[in-house]
Amino acid sequence: MILTKKERQFVMRADKKKFSTRLMAALMAGTLAAGMMGMSVSAAGVHSGNPITTIPVTKNVLTDGNTMAPNTTFEFEVAVADAGTFNDGNKDQVVYEGIAGGLTAETGAAFTPGGKGSAAETYTAEGSLKTDAAVFKRPGVYHYTVTEKANNYEGVTTDTTSYDVYVYVYNRTDGLYVGNVVSAKNGGKADLIFNNDYGQDENKDTTHDVVIKKVITGNQAVESDTFQLVVTVTGTAGEKYKVTLDNAEQNPLTSGEKATYTVTNNTEIHIYGLTEGDKVQAVEEANTQGYQATYTTGLSEGTLTISRDGSEATVTNTKNSTSPTGIILNYGPYILMIALAGSMVAFFFFKRNRKEA
Repeated sequence: MILTKKERQFVMRADKKKFSTRLMAALMAGTLAAGMMGMSVSAAGVHSGNPITTIPVTKNVLTDGNTMAPNTTFEFEVAVADAGTFNDGNKDQVVYEGIAGGLTAETGAAFTPGGKGSAAETYTAEGSLKTDAAVFKRPGVYHYTVTEKANNYEGVTTDTTSYDVYVYVYNRTDGLYVGNVVSAKNGGKADLIFNNDYGQDENKDTTHDVVIKKVITGNQAVESDTFQLVVTVTGTAGEKYKVTLDNAEQNPLTSGEKATYTVTNNTEIHIYGLTEGDKVQAVEEANTQGYQATYTTGLSEGTLTISRDGSEATVTNTKNSTSPTGIILNYGPYILMIALAGSMVAFFFFKRNRKEA
């Protein structure tokens, strides 16, 4: 069949378009493949790469919503685990005992308390593990365990979960490399996540709050008078505490640093996120109105040691006046003279009655 010139041009254009489409698809596939080289691609508990060198570890700190983030870094521990088998969802894999250095803890999960308005129910940070293919002598699946290192941060409960981690080592022309890492908990694949209670569980009651109340009293007191109250919390270095003044949030208190608040009758200062053993000090600046300041209900010389939730303390300002006594003292001699004169009259009256008798 002989095509006309117009028909031949149409066929050539169609072939070019088809070729361009195929070329574009090939280029996109190549670009995606190149972009994935060395990238970690993961499902739940499964991390893949070419090679994969870093594995994320997630740390969650759970609070009551009024506690600032802890000022600490949580570390992780990797240990060599026994040989055996592991079902990866497809089949049972023969597992070798882990080799020291093949999987190690790289970075911890660091937390830093924020500023005003940053208190939250959950704080999240990431640490990491790293692989080192150079320590392996042959391909295979190698077994490790990953746990959280005890932190002993006051008020934080350590997560005792232990994860099994399987490192898949492969061979290629340029040597061994780690291509997959699988983490599992209780026999099922699971991401490396550690959750630490920091006051969210009411049954554990690891974080506490305190209310400092101002009371003005006395027969010469004025309830609208104001005073300057200096408050200091002494706890873990660098720790911060949420503060409200009559329910209005203030800048957080930092452990060991002073903050001054203007208070009047029935003012309440509420401090959150304290832990057992923290010390709260409230000292009133000297006033010129003649009030006497006393510290009661848990405050001893202005300092309260926290031991439970819902602690309360009261700073009372009293101003009283008594009736003058000078007038009574000035008339004292006259009262004595009147009493003496009365005695003499009674004496003579008694004597006269005896004579008449």
